[in-house]
Amino acid sequence: MIFVSVDSRTLHSRLARVEDISDFLSVWLEYRLLESSDQEIFDDYYKSYRRFFGERMRAAYSEQIKETVKILETQPGARVLEVGFGLGTESLWLGLQGATVVAIDISKHYQETATRRKQILEKSIGRQLDCEFRRVSILDLDEKAGFDLIWAEQAFHHLEPREAVVDKIVSLVKPGGHIVISEVNALNPFLQVQLFLARGLNMYFTHVDEDGNEILIGRERIITAYRLKQIFARRRVRCKSIRYFRIFPNHPIFDSFGKVEQLLAQNWLAPLQTHFNYVGQREG
Repeated sequence: MIFVSVDSRTLHSRLARVEDISDFLSVWLEYRLLESSDQEIFDDYYKSYRRFFGERMRAAYSEQIKETVKILETQPGARVLEVGFGLGTESLWLGLQGATVVAIDISKHYQETATRRKQILEKSIGRQLDCEFRRVSILDLDEKAGFDLIWAEQAFHHLEPREAVVDKIVSLVKPGGHIVISEVNALNPFLQVQLFLARGLNMYFTHVDEDGNEILIGRERIITAYRLKQIFARRRVRCKSIRYFRIFPNHPIFDSFGKVEQLLAQNWLAPLQTHFNYVGQREG
């Protein structure tokens, strides 16, 4: 994908036509909105989508946050925690929808880039977003007020120690609040083989952050939807739904296979798809 510079008026007009999160990300993929160092970080983070972001992948990207958006439509101004915000696209989108967002990640560079993206967006739309990017591990998050919704997209398989992380997540969500986790599906045998060839049996590593702190990270320690349901059920979190989606990788050759993926999601083969969304609700 070739991207270009854009003036503020054109950007404002383009953002005004955005209908969903895939449109929103497309704006950032299409235009050069960041300074060089931030743009390099952004381009590397989204390198797969930079190469190709066709109709099928746009739909899959929107599918990841589908349940979260639906829940927030019934709770205007809900307080949301995003765990592992990456470069902040989902947090910014939820902020645009009126949510109050606290987003956490352990990378200083990601925090800085996401914050500058927020500043650019606010300048373009002419209003402040209630969205804060914090550099902190979830286990060190000191938050007194509970959240209405906790959202994690492709982050859970990195969070360790797992049992302690789940305890923390449950403690942070209000009674009656929701937990939405979008994950890679460990039940897919092809993914398991691919990951084994890439990392072997070494499922963990220690990350040293910019301040010299050591943080235990899961090395793509993916999980099944059933196992995730069990882990949270032990903490009195009721599973409201599990939905599977996507099976083909991001490549133009598969862009016409969107209907095939939709059909597979509706029969007994659905649990073999590569991604799933779990929605749980903490008991009151």
